[in-house]
Amino acid sequence: MGAPFEVVIERAVTKTQCALCGCELGTTIPDMKGLLAAVAMTRALDPFRLSGDEIRFLRKAVGWKGKDLAKILEISPEHLSRCEKGARDFLSAGLEKYLRHFACEKIKESYAPAISFDLTHFERMRITPVRDATYDGGVRQYRFRRVLVTNTQKYVRKKAA
Repeated sequence: MGAPFEVVIERAVTKTQCALCGCELGTTIPDMKGLLAAVAMTRALDPFRLSGDEIRFLRKAVGWKGKDLAKILEISPEHLSRCEKGARDFLSAGLEKYLRHFACEKIKESYAPAISFDLTHFERMRITPVRDATYDGGVRQYRFRRVLVTNTQKYVRKKAA
């Protein structure tokens, strides 16, 4: 999937078994595009500062080329490249919120019209520096499960227990 963080999916794998011997022939994840869209939108809505790898992940998840995203953000392609490689300061909080908002709009429009989000979320969002965040065991983890909604598969973020 290419996510620079841990993604756990539950009840979302389809296994194919041999009818004769019962051995496992293969494993697939149905609706991989829907899962990718759900993961990308979940990360975009999470207020922790995006790392360079996460900026690249969001860009690729919505199908943008680097030069296209740079044009949208009104920065040079070289600056975006340095941000993605972590060799330069990250995007400003304002640009990062704009990237997140635009990515969510693109995901909803192109890949996952069933996923909804509140536009005012970005207005209220305060980007939290990663060093100030508390992680469970040091690994950022997102959990998803596949659900069936009126004969349509949809991935939803699993609520914390």
